[in-house]
Amino acid sequence: MKRSKPAADSNPPSKRRRIEVPEYCSVDCIKDEDGSEIWPAPAEQMKMARNMITE
Repeated sequence: MKRSKPAADSNPPSKRRRIEVPEYCSVDCIKDEDGSEIWPAPAEQMKMARNMITE
């Protein structure tokens, strides 16, 4: 069977809109006095957490 010719006044289906994905985290980073970032935790707490995980 052949397909019928579409009507001239019919609109083609519109494309789906893309969903905007927000940034991973829009919170400003907290910094030390020397300017180093302390997010998600200060360096000393990160070391303690790593040591606890590896034990």
